Amino acid sequence: MNRRRFLFPAVLLATVLLSGFCSISSADDLLFDNGNHVESAVVASTKTFPDPDVHVADDFVLPSGSVITGIQWKGLYGSTSPVDDDFKVMIYADDGNGKPTSPATDSAIYSASVTASKRQLTGDLTFADAVYQYSAAIPPFKANGKTTYWLEIFNNLVEHNNYWAWSGSFIYGNGVYAEGDTTWIRNSEQGEQTFQLFGAVPEPITVILAIIGVGLLLVSKRQRLVL
Repeated sequence: MNRRRFLFPAVLLATVLLSGFCSISSADDLLFDNGNHVESAVVASTKTFPDPDVHVADDFVLPSGSVITGIQWKGLYGSTSPVDDDFKVMIYADDGNGKPTSPATDSAIYSASVTASKRQLTGDLTFADAVYQYSAAIPPFKANGKTTYWLEIFNNLVEHNNYWAWSGSFIYGNGVYAEGDTTWIRNSEQGEQTFQLFGAVPEPITVILAIIGVGLLLVSKRQRLVL
């Protein structure tokens, strides 16, 4: 048997299989759902000077390693007229004590401005205020599986003399807040914040094929040494 004739197809197949390992399923997959709560809302934006900015975060854990590429959430405004939003999405590591790392903003491991979020009325009311739903694509964030992260959504409305509040449940949640860029505080009356995360996870078949591909590469390398 001509071993050299076998080498090229083996290497080619292995390369194709390894490239398949990097492919992902549809970017519209729902990775995490923290609920659709509209009973309450917590200010998560700039406020009228001299009041400090208010930061709010809630935790999430994905079952397996994934790439987050989209987000959906709900909120409302301090005035009846919505303004041009200036959202920022931040992700923090867990500090080991059930809160994000501190200080707020500066210790984030991921930060992205969201200037093209889609906004629409939901028909829901919280404290007689209209609730809006938002959705946006974000730059990819690679999250490890079974690892606690904290998500912050912040709306910079300093130029509009307004504030924005993130929808959530009334009590019994894991949400935390920080006034200004300071240490996070847990509030027993703060509930679960409303958000969903979208993205992609590696397809199991590509993982299996990648393992086969690595084996073929090792075999072909060994044969080259023999030749």
